[in-house]
Amino acid sequence: MDIFIIGAGGGNASTYTQEALSALQEAQVILGAERLLAGVPAMNSDAKLWEAARPSEVCDVLARLKSENSGVRVVILQSGDTGFHSGCRFLVRKMKDLFGPLSDEVRNLRILPGISSVQMLAARLQEPWQDWLLVSGHGVSCDVLQYLMQGKKIFMLTGGALTPDVICSQLVQAGLGDLGVYVASDLSCGDGIYVEKCAAQRTAAETLETCGGGADSTDIAGEAICRGTASDFAHRKFPIMSVMLIDAAPVWRGYAAGIPDAEFIRGKVPMTKQEVRSVILAKLAPCPDDVVWDVGAGTGSVSIELAHYARQVWAFEKNRDAVELICANRRKLCAWNLRVVQGAAPEVFCENAPGTHGNPEDTWKGQPSQCAFPAPDKVFIGGSSGNLSGIVRYIAGMSAGVRICVSAVLLETLHETMDVFDELGFETDVVQVAVTRSERVAGKHMMKAGNPVWIITGSMPPGNQ
Repeated sequence: MDIFIIGAGGGNASTYTQEALSALQEAQVILGAERLLAGVPAMNSDAKLWEAARPSEVCDVLARLKSENSGVRVVILQSGDTGFHSGCRFLVRKMKDLFGPLSDEVRNLRILPGISSVQMLAARLQEPWQDWLLVSGHGVSCDVLQYLMQGKKIFMLTGGALTPDVICSQLVQAGLGDLGVYVASDLSCGDGIYVEKCAAQRTAAETLETCGGGADSTDIAGEAICRGTASDFAHRKFPIMSVMLIDAAPVWRGYAAGIPDAEFIRGKVPMTKQEVRSVILAKLAPCPDDVVWDVGAGTGSVSIELAHYARQVWAFEKNRDAVELICANRRKLCAWNLRVVQGAAPEVFCENAPGTHGNPEDTWKGQPSQCAFPAPDKVFIGGSSGNLSGIVRYIAGMSAGVRICVSAVLLETLHETMDVFDELGFETDVVQVAVTRSERVAGKHMMKAGNPVWIITGSMPPGNQ
């Protein structure tokens, strides 16, 4: 059996490569999703069209075909390009499981790439895509705010739970409602670009023309490329399988770690100093896929440092003035993937607590019986208001592999932290940081010592998790 997996581009004859068209002309069986089969060029009337989209469905058909006729030539259609977030990789893996990696079917397999939606959108916008960040949110977990931290335009495949309106709502919540956005679908059809206007500016005639319905319709015509802002599209519905291009967000181009204290907006709220922050980052070792909590976040200096390394950061702070400082510093230092929640820990973790995400009116809702926030991989506790043991026990109970770092300036806090870590069976590491800084006095320099800080890090041994 000869098998071709073909990237169908936009799904019609105009976006197939010549090599793909040749394979289709000689095919005896063509497999694919219904919408791809509908766009197959009318060039081989003898080929049998067989609807099968999932890898398991395709492999069931292939097994049947092999038992009936081992010499059949089969074409399997995949949308877009076979190498760009395509089902092709899962299909090839499934075929090797079914037939064996050295079988004739696998040896005779050929993969013919197609034109991707990235290429089509870039061509329509008349700009290169080589510097875009390419992301899929189609049926997979994806945090667009994390990608914004890289300061690049973001191309996104959407679908499932992450539709364009949901993604734009996340941008609005992050304080990026003015960020420019393109939304497009069916890029192989039509050639016009519709520049989206705010609802107040759009006329009924424009709405009818571009939405394919009455003046109250919220569906955008498939062949349009809509340009607007995240705020414009946060409550609009777009066709399934739309793609997005999000403008680059402002980014912090300062120090890699240990942002100078002077860069933060300061108030009367205590702040973890630069040198201590650097040690905390080293002890927590945040990774790009980590969810990190900062409990008792103060001015947000540690939260903001963490946001430049982790996927998602949640800052919990009970003091309203401190919350406003965190939000101000978040905007200034472009920590877009930092969410700020006002409330006292540990109660705030499992209540319907008010929170701010750039906008104080935003709220994250949870049930009293469960945590309202994603389970953390790393946690920094800078302030506990006397609830340290309860906070640590709560976090350890919900996330077995968590690493917790506590800063302490009081001996009592050091002892309490050691006691609860020992009780939980954590492996514990303690470092004392004593920083002495130069200070000008009468035109000379003298060294002025700061208070020593203990940094206690605990984590469950791998075998005990």
